[in-house]
Order: sequence, then structure tokens, then C-alpha cells
Amino acid sequence: MATGTYVPGSAGTVNADKLIQERWAREIDILACELPVLSGKIKDLGPTGREIHVPLIGSFSRTIISETLAGTTGLTFVGNAETEVTFTPRTSVIPLEVTKSVGWRALAYDINNALRMAADKWLLLAIDSDVLSLATAFVTNVVGDAALDLAKGDYLDAYQLVTGGALEFAQPGKDEVLVVVYQKQIDDLLNIADFTSALFRGDSQNPAVAGWVRTAFGMSFSKSNSVDVSGGYAANMALVPRALGIGFNAPKGGPNTMVITESFQIWDRIILLADYAYGEIRDAYGCLMKSKTT
Repeated sequence: MATGTYVPGSAGTVNADKLIQERWAREIDILACELPVLSGKIKDLGPTGREIHVPLIGSFSRTIISETLAGTTGLTFVGNAETEVTFTPRTSVIPLEVTKSVGWRALAYDINNALRMAADKWLLLAIDSDVLSLATAFVTNVVGDAALDLAKGDYLDAYQLVTGGALEFAQPGKDEVLVVVYQKQIDDLLNIADFTSALFRGDSQNPAVAGWVRTAFGMSFSKSNSVDVSGGYAANMALVPRALGIGFNAPKGGPNTMVITESFQIWDRIILLADYAYGEIRDAYGCLMKSKTT
């Protein structure tokens, strides 16, 4: 009778490899997802229906009258020209499907719940990417250069243009100007001494410690990998929240994203979707900040 020594884990016919249990972690690691930074901060338009209309009122002019003005013959009355912007909704969908046998066999996991959580993050990211793409719609105010990194002057120019265009909605020291920076511009932003130095900032949120410039010179900063780069440049932006608008067609009182779960033959299906419209409301309230993409 042949004999041998059992060596756990070794190859061959005389080992105890099959006797050693394999184990899986109790938690599924979900791939990291960029957090939404803008879609939740802009103007909420409410349910959009088939199309949402945003009526706009422009500026008015005044007339200086003379002391000899007789009756009403010297006044010219005008009405506000009716203008509006319209947004048409779109439906973003993430459809998932897994066989029931997978759910039965994956004893350590709640597969459907894990898929749902992961898909929800990516759907919210897609919505945020749509909103971030609107940076290229700002044509009145544009700073920066597609071949260069953003510098202090670009940020301050953008702030000046946004506060000058948004007027009462961007009062320095009172209202917030949002700045969304492309991920690859972070190192250059953190290298601007006037933004990061506690001597200039005058507060306890020192980026040298926190690692990030949350606020500086009246601007509130966020970073994102979802900044639009399709035009040969990174479309960073500065804006006041009411420059852009978004509205969701969702169940009353419910979240902005909807989940449909169904059983089809031997499959479990999970469908995440959002029906929403978004767009630019006031061009002068925002600023496109061009930078290199690397």
C-alpha cells in the first residue's frame, strides 16, 4: 500500500489541500464612486412633467421726467418681454439581473441589496455628471486657458464675473459662490499660498492640516473627476446655485431615484432609474473656467 505525507496546500495527489476550507469575507467591497458635488446644490425646480418652463423677468429702465410734464402724455409705458427657458426631462436607467440560484448559493451576502447600493451610487454620479456638463453652457463669463493650469488670477476673475453677473444673489461675505474643480487641478489649487495660508484665510480650517481648501476669498470649493473634458479642456466652473436648475419626476414624497424589483422566471431583476430635467437658467450667474486636462 502506497504511503505519503499530507502537506496542506501543496500540489499533487498526496496532500490535504481539499480538506482546507476556503472562506469569503462577509462584506462585498463596492467600487469607489465619485460623490455628487453639484446636482444637490443647484436650484430645485420640483417635478418637471413632460417639460418644465422657467419664466424669466429681465431688467427695467427708468425715465427722468421734467417739472413741465403735462398729464400723462410724456410717459411711455412698456411691459416686460415674456421670456423663458425650458428643460425636457430624460430617464437614466441602470438595469441589473442575477439568477435566483446565485442568491441561494451566496450564503454570506445579500446580493440584491449590494447590487442596489452600488447601482444607486453610480446613478447619482451620472446625474451629477449631467449637471457638471453645463459648465460649457456659460458663454458670457469665461476665464482660463485650455493649455494651462488654473491660477489664483483665474479664480479671482471668475469670482469677480459671477458676483458682477449675479448681483444681489452673490453678495461678497454673505452669499456663496460654488467652485467645482477638476480632480487633476487639485495640486495647483493647493499650491496657491493665499488660498491655503492661515495668515490670509484668518480661520481654523487650515488646508495645511485639513488637506483641502473648503472656502477661500468668498468661494466654496469642491473637486470632481466628473468635470466635463470633452471639448479639449477641463470645464471647471464657478456659479451661484440659481444659475442652474434641476427637477425630478419622482413619487410624491419619495427620493429622486426610483427602484423597481421584480422576479422574472429564474432571475431577480433590479432596475434603478431617475426621470429628471436640468439646464441653465441664467448665463450671467456662472463662469466657465478652462484648464488643461492633465
